[in-house]
Amino acid sequence: MLTGLLVGVVTTGPGTTTSVPGGEHLHLALAGILGLAAGGLWAWRLTWKTLRGPSREDGLRSLGWAAATQRSVLLACLTGVVLAFILLFVLLPAFPDAPGRRWGPMVRVVTAGGWPRHVFALMAILVAPPVEEFMFRGVLFAGLARSWGAVPAGVVSTLLFVTMHLPETGGYWAAIAGIALAGLAMLLARTSTRSLLPAMALHASYNGAVTLVIYLVAP
Repeated sequence: MLTGLLVGVVTTGPGTTTSVPGGEHLHLALAGILGLAAGGLWAWRLTWKTLRGPSREDGLRSLGWAAATQRSVLLACLTGVVLAFILLFVLLPAFPDAPGRRWGPMVRVVTAGGWPRHVFALMAILVAPPVEEFMFRGVLFAGLARSWGAVPAGVVSTLLFVTMHLPETGGYWAAIAGIALAGLAMLLARTSTRSLLPAMALHASYNGAVTLVIYLVAP
């Protein structure tokens, strides 16, 4: 959800009206961060209960819960920033959005600025990367790879990752393409290092770069 939301805010720009009552902005923002965090904790608890005994450590390692080199994490951070700039300064300007597009409700909330935006900035950078990477490139990818192989698992997990972000993009295909590109890069970071840490770093730097642009173009 977060990547689509951030793209939507950048695309709508400053001065966008919102149909969400002002008093509900912060409530919706807090509900979003609590829901995402709760989903991540539930996935972790379920995984912890499923992996029992001596095999637990090996099971967690198969999910990508393992250390990574400093170089791979730094390279992932740089890649995330580059992909964010490709999205914001290549894809979106090359294929401008049609006027009157109806974005998701959270985009309209964050566009209003203030505390809701600050809450979502924290969620985008600190909460979403570990939660979404553990769920999509960790549990989902590893589970599907055991049955179908790595390539089909990568395709399906990436498609589901993109699908989760669709409601906030309003069907804007350039934004969807940017999300898919980022998802593939996160998958490659995960599979090439056998660790979720580079994927989390890429995700955080990508969201962080887009968040920075939000504060610059829509103060």
